[in-house]
Amino acid sequence: MSRTRRPRRRTGRPTPCYAHPLGRAMADLPGPALGRSDGRPPDRRTTCWTPLLLACSAVLAAWESARSLGERLAAACATLDRMFPGGGRLGGASYQGWAKALARAGDDLHRRVAARLRDLTREAGVRGRCWVRDGQLAFAVDGTRVDVPRTAANRRALRRAGRRGTGPQLYLTVLYHVGTGLPWAWEVGRSTADERRHLRRMLGLLPAGALLVADAGFVGYDLLCTLRRRGLHFLVRAGSNAHLLTGLACAGRRREGRQAAYLWPGGDRRPGRRRRSSPLPVRLVRVARAGRRRERNGARARSKVAWLVTDLPARRLPDAAAGRLYALRWGVEVFFRSFKQKLGRRRMCSRTPARARRELHWSVVGLWVAQLLTARAVVAAGRGLPSWSVAAAMRVLRAAARGGVTGRSLASRLAACRGDAYRRTRPKAAHAWPHKKTDRPPGAPNVRPATPAEVLNAKEVYDPRLAA
Repeated sequence: MSRTRRPRRRTGRPTPCYAHPLGRAMADLPGPALGRSDGRPPDRRTTCWTPLLLACSAVLAAWESARSLGERLAAACATLDRMFPGGGRLGGASYQGWAKALARAGDDLHRRVAARLRDLTREAGVRGRCWVRDGQLAFAVDGTRVDVPRTAANRRALRRAGRRGTGPQLYLTVLYHVGTGLPWAWEVGRSTADERRHLRRMLGLLPAGALLVADAGFVGYDLLCTLRRRGLHFLVRAGSNAHLLTGLACAGRRREGRQAAYLWPGGDRRPGRRRRSSPLPVRLVRVARAGRRRERNGARARSKVAWLVTDLPARRLPDAAAGRLYALRWGVEVFFRSFKQKLGRRRMCSRTPARARRELHWSVVGLWVAQLLTARAVVAAGRGLPSWSVAAAMRVLRAAARGGVTGRSLASRLAACRGDAYRRTRPKAAHAWPHKKTDRPPGAPNVRPATPAEVLNAKEVYDPRLAA
């Protein structure tokens, strides 16, 4: 006679579960921003994919080093099953269903996560005492191209950048906080996108009074005037594409300093024709690029010189501080190197333009989350920022995602992810690199004294608000 098993009574106690180390570390990253629903009715096909699970799965998939997107999602879902034991089994989720759910969420999902990450970046910078450098809240900006598969859809929509042999690409422009070494905002476009237009879209995300540090590609008159009207400051390298005037004296000063110059767009200089745009007063700073001088044929080699233009006076931004802040701009180049090599996202895997853009967006979010987790662990350990190694941090986080790191040791292991401490005696570059860039550096700006006619025209059209 078979005995029937009685159902167990539910006592109301929660089922005991052991917190995953990544679950505890990522609890306050996208969680508060995605805790509430957006009010839309649930879809039967994507009921299990809540905004929180979508964001966490996209970040974990961005960390994976597998070549195919399906393998990345499978590994991310396995990690999510360990992070959220009571949330249902996600191991059998299909990539197509997940991609469609991510498409229905739209760009609003990663924007909400980015807004939360900006708040945590500010908090980490304040705690690490690196939110302000040399008295300035400095941000760097630059762009890079990312390859996508050479499918017919990508070729039609994204095109190629113009170089022979290249395929369809996406253009990524990043705002980078030079104090913490963390990104701040980004924009994505096709390979022929304009990085200045991307920057204009991100200006509203910069704090008031911030200093924008950029290379010679951002020295345009219209862009710098827009920065001044928005209450922002700039420190931009001036190359041979910049044309400056001296001796205008349109600000009511009889004598101007040796660094005083004006950026004025070109126009018709014939008698009787006036330029309606107002001159933009700038300060021309000459700094020596940081680097060790080498001995060549028994004589010292001359250090390279960079010319910078800024709207800040010398009392607020000395020449030495300007050189240090511009040297920190190289951090955005290191961020691109970490994105392409350490994270392994030199090439996207999506075969359609919309999915390729979405993959690129969440790859940036994934690297930002990894860097932020490491930065917070470094600050908690009492060390300065930025002093971590992205490669070592990715090894620790990938091991934690697979369950190879316990909860107590995750923070200590991330805090130990430090960069090289030794001093190099020779260049790190390879001897013969087949794809090494050989672009010529920007030359010196074109500076000339203003003519008497230009002085008269400048006094009539001068706008004092640009120099305020």
